[in-house]
Order: sequence, then C-alpha cells, then structure tokens
Amino acid sequence: MPFNAKCGFTVEAWAADAVTMRGPFLDENTNGAGTMHGGFISSLIDSVATAVVIAGAERGDRRNPVTTSLTVHYLGAASSAVLATATCSRRGKAMCFVDIAVTDETGRPIATAMVSTLLR
Repeated sequence: MPFNAKCGFTVEAWAADAVTMRGPFLDENTNGAGTMHGGFISSLIDSVATAVVIAGAERGDRRNPVTTSLTVHYLGAASSAVLATATCSRRGKAMCFVDIAVTDETGRPIATAMVSTLLR
C-alpha cells in the first residue's frame, strides 16, 4: 500500500489470527518533544488493523475493510521504533473488531487500541 510504504511500515509477522507491523523511528515521525508523534502511531494502528482483517478473510473474499471507529489509549512515549500487533476479537459477516497492542523495541507498552472495521 502506498501510504504504508511512505510511512515506512513493514510487516514483521502475518497470520490469519494476528499481524505485527513495525513503525520506524525517524525525525519526520516525531513531535516537539522528540518522541514518536501520536498521529503516526495511530496510523500504524489503523494499518495493522486492516492487515489482520485481510489476513483472516476467507479465500476469495474481495471486500475492502473500512475503518469505522478507532480508539487509542496512549500509555507512554516512544523514542525508538514501535511494533503493533493486531488480533480480531470478533469477526462477523460485515464487521470485524480488532484489538491492537503497541510496544517499543524493548517490549514496553506504548499504546492499546480498538478498531471497528466494516467489510464492503
């Protein structure tokens, strides 16, 4: 996806039940305090949520996941690359509900999130 490439997001693990993506720590991704910008982390969360919905889709399902709700709880500041791991807590016919945990490279919690996705 062009947006993911522009942000530098990379897939670290891909399975039907969980996807992990990495967000790099670069100067252009920081805030005024010199830590990773919350909007960058939120974008990574949205991207990994979409990825796990696609990863777990039934073969031949060509519907596009569209984020309908995204809630983030920031737990700490990141001063290194971050890893976001997404799992589907519920997968319905038209909606998927995704839980995301974001950590820094040492495993320290940075954020948790919940994303609702409509399949259309």
